[in-house]
Amino acid sequence: MANMSAGLEYKTVKEAVADAAASLSKCFNIMNNIRFEDISNKEKQKQIDEILRTAGDLITDMQQSKEVKQG
Repeated sequence: MANMSAGLEYKTVKEAVADAAASLSKCFNIMNNIRFEDISNKEKQKQIDEILRTAGDLITDMQQSKEVKQG
């Protein structure tokens, strides 16, 4: 089973990648809607940091899944 950093387990790598892609898409959509003035807002900055951390974790998980599948 593919195991993502969020603690979710998937039956197939394809299922895990599809979920990760949907999550990344959501992260990028949120990032695209952030206005410049939001960056100085502490609460918005926490949200931005969490989105970037989540996106980074998903990318790392996708890379590791690809390496396991190839290896």
